Amino acid sequence: MGLGRINVINDEAHHCYRERPGATTPRLTGDERKEAEENAEAARLWISGIEAAKRKLGIHTVYDLSATPFFLAGSGWVEGTLFPG
Repeated sequence: MGLGRINVINDEAHHCYRERPGATTPRLTGDERKEAEENAEAARLWISGIEAAKRKLGIHTVYDLSATPFFLAGSGWVEGTLFPG
């Protein structure tokens, strides 16, 4: 597209991560499990979209402006752990 260096401003970064591969997470039940599954799906959708844009357009930088840049329950990471820099 000839747009040059594209920067992404992500204000929903709390929904933008991949589950930790091979992680064991505490067993969640009922509403907690349902919420964790919904959060994981939203996270996959956001990160997949950004990765697709990177492949097709060449994203230079992603800025995280989320007020909650941390992993949620069921992600495979310790809940509340900040995303790596």
